[in-house]
Amino acid sequence: MIESFENYTETANSYDNIRNCIGLDIITNNIHKKLSDVVMLDLACGTGNYSKYFFDKVKHLTCLDGNDQCLQNCKKKINNSSNVNFVLQNLSNKLEFEDNQFDVIIFNQVLHHLVIHNDDTKYDVIIHLIKELNRILKDDGVIIMNYTTNDQQKYSYWWSQLIPNIVDTIDYKFLSKDSVSELFHNNIQNCELQFYPVLDETLMD
Repeated sequence: MIESFENYTETANSYDNIRNCIGLDIITNNIHKKLSDVVMLDLACGTGNYSKYFFDKVKHLTCLDGNDQCLQNCKKKINNSSNVNFVLQNLSNKLEFEDNQFDVIIFNQVLHHLVIHNDDTKYDVIIHLIKELNRILKDDGVIIMNYTTNDQQKYSYWWSQLIPNIVDTIDYKFLSKDSVSELFHNNIQNCELQFYPVLDETLMD
């Protein structure tokens, strides 16, 4: 599924050269318990930039990704720590976790990968995933996600103005703040959302 947007088997080994780990302060500031007590899921962990930061701070970390090469690179960064496990799984399937398992779920720059078709079904995978995250999250848990909005995709990257036709072609994959809010409120009862801009940090070099 994610491979339809980019072939991460090929790009996994060069991914860290251009992608930065941003918003760590926002993540840590929104975890309302001691990190050493936190059971965390790094969902679609990629090559493990965020996992590397958190694995020796939390009680337990699960790293999940749909690409085996990305997951192998993640394992190398974490050095087989005893409090970490790795799961290879596609996000369009039922997640292989118990109900109420995680205190914190982090989910970084993945949302646009889940919009596959530009039609009435384009949000189906996201809706499925939101319901699954709600199932596996503890009642007092938090989901912390960073993503690129459609306006950011068009106007915030230096290269967007160089390839406007391509940017317009994939615009449907990038959700507005209002669309994200609607999807979560419609699929998680009593959902509370907070939005934070990530300032003075560069996602891509």
